[in-house]
Amino acid sequence: MAKSSKNKEELLLQSFDVLKSNLEENSGKIHEIIEKIAKSNISLSIDMWRYVLINGEAYIKSNGYYYTDGMMYDLGNKIGSEEVLVILNENDDILEYCFSKSSSVSSSYIWYALRYGYLELAERMYTLVKKNRYKEESLTQIIEEICDSFASEYDYIQDADDDDDYEEDENRANEVANVLLKWVNTLKDKEAKARITVTLIDYV
Repeated sequence: MAKSSKNKEELLLQSFDVLKSNLEENSGKIHEIIEKIAKSNISLSIDMWRYVLINGEAYIKSNGYYYTDGMMYDLGNKIGSEEVLVILNENDDILEYCFSKSSSVSSSYIWYALRYGYLELAERMYTLVKKNRYKEESLTQIIEEICDSFASEYDYIQDADDDDDYEEDENRANEVANVLLKWVNTLKDKEAKARITVTLIDYV
């Protein structure tokens, strides 16, 4: 007979208590525990996530995937990407670890913040990434990835005839494009700026 959710949660907590003594070696399983707990107890999973970020800070600076980028990705699959945005928006410490102290930065979640209208959160993410000294990808690469995601999302607008049905989408695309263009203008790489400008030009 399958164990009850409460029993499963207790077993996962027991496993977490054992494995947390070595956050680096056990990162894959700890990641899995937090993801499984989130399905039935989000507040507990947030506390566990916060614990591993604070206590694993040195590790995430060199190998952050399991506890930051990968954690957001798998939590998004479990509870929905917008719910993950809410967690990031309401927990400044988790946001900071994920975007300013991790080697593995999620360009996807910066894009999701823009896509779902969390523009202020997206700006905070951008500011944190800008000062992140540990990120594997450059700020230019990250912004270029976000802009490519944006263009793919709103590509249909370019093929649509002038139609009031798309007016709201066009306004949203314009708003996001202006935020992106502001970020692009801070880049020093002239070739990247030129490439991204071509991507964004039809939306501003």
